[in-house]
Amino acid sequence: MAGKVILITIILISGVIFFVTQVGAEWQPAATEVVLMAPEPAIKATAPSPAAPPSTSQPERYIVDESSQWTTEELAVLNQVLQHTFRALAEAGLDGRVLLADYRFRRVAGEYIDEALGLVGLVNHDTRVISLADAAFVRLGGFYIYHELGHALDHQLGRALSEQFHAQVAAAAGTEIAEENGAAVGDINDGAWQTTDGYWLRAQAHDDREEATADAFALWVGIEQAGMHRPIFAGTPLDADYGGISSALADAMLAIHIGKANRS
Repeated sequence: MAGKVILITIILISGVIFFVTQVGAEWQPAATEVVLMAPEPAIKATAPSPAAPPSTSQPERYIVDESSQWTTEELAVLNQVLQHTFRALAEAGLDGRVLLADYRFRRVAGEYIDEALGLVGLVNHDTRVISLADAAFVRLGGFYIYHELGHALDHQLGRALSEQFHAQVAAAAGTEIAEENGAAVGDINDGAWQTTDGYWLRAQAHDDREEATADAFALWVGIEQAGMHRPIFAGTPLDADYGGISSALADAMLAIHIGKANRS
């Protein structure tokens, strides 16, 4: 049985490596490393990309639990989501491969994640593991995977993405609303936080600045890089400003890039 699992795993790795080496020539990571988390020493396969220029950045990585039963199609979706995310961050002046290098992916069988009923994606920052259920690969063009990557990025930036996104939202909404909704960093974390009307997509994001930010990140990457259709959820308000949300996120990324440049 163990031999069959390893054989199936090798076939899946081959499919992903073939897919990675065929991704468009505009932007390529230096290499893709597939690492299998297994009781025995990890099996590693590295596929150099002939089209990519030499790079000192860490290689793009998948870390996959051998027992998770990933399909070739799911690994291809994950690879595409990562490519889109890294490309968007590169255009914003950030190296996503370095920022997100420690995060791993866990495939959870079933429509939802057992320990978080109703969720199809969940990130644990303590263990650096992003769990993905069935629906994460087929709903809304991968929106929920982009969303979890947004949480991971925000965490790696010390919540600077949330702070900058909501500061940009407040500025766009006007000074009076900006002060009311916590443009000042000291006010952002109070218990009465509410995301400015027009700048949240899901009910959870109305009262949670980090959820609103992760949704905005998913929208920004999905629309800018993947051609995603505007997602509509059960609680999405009619006045949701998709363009404003995406623009505020882009401005937040620019502010972070400028801040890093000024500190270097």
